[in-house]
Amino acid sequence: MIDSYVFLTPFLLLGVIALLGFVGCNQFYGLEETQPIGPPDPPTNLVATPGDRLVGLTWDTDPQATSYHVLRATASGTTVTDYPVQQVVYPAQLPYTDYMQVVNGTKYFYRVTAVTAGGESDISEEASATPQSPYGPFIQVTTGGTVRNANPDNAWYGMVVRCGAIPITVRELGRIHTLGMTQNHMVRLVDAATKADIGVVTVTPASSADGDYKYEQVLPAVDLVPGQSYYVLSQERAMGDQFLEQDATVTQRRPEANISSAVYSDAPGLFVPVGMADHAYVPVNFKY
Repeated sequence: MIDSYVFLTPFLLLGVIALLGFVGCNQFYGLEETQPIGPPDPPTNLVATPGDRLVGLTWDTDPQATSYHVLRATASGTTVTDYPVQQVVYPAQLPYTDYMQVVNGTKYFYRVTAVTAGGESDISEEASATPQSPYGPFIQVTTGGTVRNANPDNAWYGMVVRCGAIPITVRELGRIHTLGMTQNHMVRLVDAATKADIGVVTVTPASSADGDYKYEQVLPAVDLVPGQSYYVLSQERAMGDQFLEQDATVTQRRPEANISSAVYSDAPGLFVPVGMADHAYVPVNFKY
């Protein structure tokens, strides 16, 4: 009996080995099948928040992520290759702020991928933002210009402003006061397409000063439409406060809009552009 058992043992072991090979060790011992690790899901809830020469980015993080790839472009895209600027961001850097060659007034488009031990995810949904300067005056520095009085009396002088790629909300209108301000000056914001007034204030010697300008609040505030032009004009008198000719040059201004030329009006509804870009009569200004 013992001899028969010993004789059959090798054959029984071979049977067990064959069974394990056929059904697998996990199934034989009642264990779950081990699955290979795959790439993670794309990050969700990507939010881009504009600032002054920066864009802040947040998204739902993956606890298994070892890094993220932040993709950036100046046009909307659908694949990784559509985003020429790509940055590696580590969990310790979150939330992430993009400072790299970010220009105010330019719209940026972002997507994000997550990287784990299982690989890299597909790209996230897209988010966009347009950084811009903080609230303040449009014109910052003006140089030169011939000093003059109005001719004819009660004419309007100022500049043609063309809004850039993002909306601007004008909250104050202003006129220069460094040559002296002894009289009230009505300042108008005019839609160049319709010739209609969309904002009117009266700047006085008692108005609030900020640098070279005195300002009054526009009520209600006025939204300028991207790509459209507007006139900013101050009423001047022949025997009134002096101002600068259109040869005055705006040497520093915020980038969200451009000055196409100076402009004057000495008849209702008639507006005459004069001179080159970044030139303005008076000058006038606005805050947004």
